[in-house]
Amino acid sequence: MSGAPTVVLVTGAARGIGLEAARTMAARGATVVGADIIAPEEPDLFADFVACDLREQAQVADCVGRVVAGHGRLDGLVNNAALVTVGPFLDADVADLDAAYAVNIRGLFLMAQEGARAMVRTGGGGIVNLSSVNAERGVRGTAGYSLTKGAVAALTRTIAVELADRGVRCNAVAPAPTGTRRVLGTLTPEQLAVREARIPLGRLAAPAEVAAAVAWLLSPDARFVTGVTLPVDGGYLAYGS
Repeated sequence: MSGAPTVVLVTGAARGIGLEAARTMAARGATVVGADIIAPEEPDLFADFVACDLREQAQVADCVGRVVAGHGRLDGLVNNAALVTVGPFLDADVADLDAAYAVNIRGLFLMAQEGARAMVRTGGGGIVNLSSVNAERGVRGTAGYSLTKGAVAALTRTIAVELADRGVRCNAVAPAPTGTRRVLGTLTPEQLAVREARIPLGRLAAPAEVAAAVAWLLSPDARFVTGVTLPVDGGYLAYGS
């Protein structure tokens, strides 16, 4: 696929970065199908919305099947759904680790696999996985979550290499802390100030800025870009600890 994606599936699309990615792709003319385990905040944005739990392989296959059956193809996938777990490494509960693995690695893998299979059948496409700056920099209290996001970056490279000759590109974005309503609603002013001080540009990422990077990676302008993880971080990784 060399043109702009016409049918895009966004996971974790009910709110936050996923919703913003859906909004951005729709504004650029794509038919957008959303998937999530909760109802969307903006249902009218989507051509279709599928209740899909990435932990259930059958639901993942059904979700992609519905997209292709309803719209004839799938040429863009935004693999955004994730579970955030926090807590000190020495106190980490294996149940929390298993929960993060089930969504952030296994579920993302299954969705990428089903999406790529559909793209190969219908002429190619592009996948953008959501990683995190935590994959590249140690952040206290995020051992399980950071582990899964490092795996996302590794999987992205492998998919890119394996499927380049099948017409499928695969990239990832790695946002810094992002100012979704959910995140901003959990931070005290003091906590927000600490996070902003770690970012050279002096603020959290805006969801629309992350979504713009996703849209670019799916666009024809990025047709020679595959296998990369693009930081959207205001200089966070460049700054160091």
